[in-house]
Amino acid sequence: MARGLPNQGPLPVPGVVANNLPQPSNIHIKIPPKAKRLRVALVGEDANALPAARKMIDGQASAWSLNVYLGSEKALQGIQAEPPDVVLLAAFVSASSIDEFLRSVKRHAPALPMVIFTEKPKPGEVLLAVEAGASGYLTGPLSGLQLARACEDAVQGFASLGREAATELVAALRHAGTTGPSAALTAREHEVLIGVAGGLQNKEIAELMGLQTGTVHVYLTRIYHKLSAHSRQQAVQRAFGGHG
Repeated sequence: MARGLPNQGPLPVPGVVANNLPQPSNIHIKIPPKAKRLRVALVGEDANALPAARKMIDGQASAWSLNVYLGSEKALQGIQAEPPDVVLLAAFVSASSIDEFLRSVKRHAPALPMVIFTEKPKPGEVLLAVEAGASGYLTGPLSGLQLARACEDAVQGFASLGREAATELVAALRHAGTTGPSAALTAREHEVLIGVAGGLQNKEIAELMGLQTGTVHVYLTRIYHKLSAHSRQQAVQRAFGGHG
């Protein structure tokens, strides 16, 4: 029959003094704050196409507070009455109508980010949209998740461009490099600005250019100074014609 061990209290844990173990009342668990519910205004002119655009992002309904407006006039009234975090433009019939709406919104809410989604970009529409203040321009096919990320990026101050939109915008920027405000930029600064226009983050631009992320930041600071810009979006806008 095995003899019992003497009662010497709890076994010691190496490296831990039993008397210094934390009591339950001293243990604090930090609970992360609840994610902010993104307020989105979905705006369009085509009554047949707008429901399809809404259906596309219905998968984000649990994370978004969505207001849908048919027509620019109703949208402007609604945006002023219930300011959103971001405006998503879809199902517009022409580049000129998008340009007019963007400028109207910017007059009332200069800092409000706006993202355009279309199945196929119309000639010259990307340039007009960026000049008018768009934060992003996306082309289909696109998933609801990609659209959600673009809107979230816009709220954080980043540009989001689809491949076709980026190609058109980069071509315009290269042409603008010989004239206008961006003519004052060095070749390297111009390359960085093209990356910014394409919606790339500093780290991505650095990897493409073989630079350190901090060096890209320095280039951006110089670009802001030369273009009298205060943000990435404003720098891209002013590179096209000195406004924004």
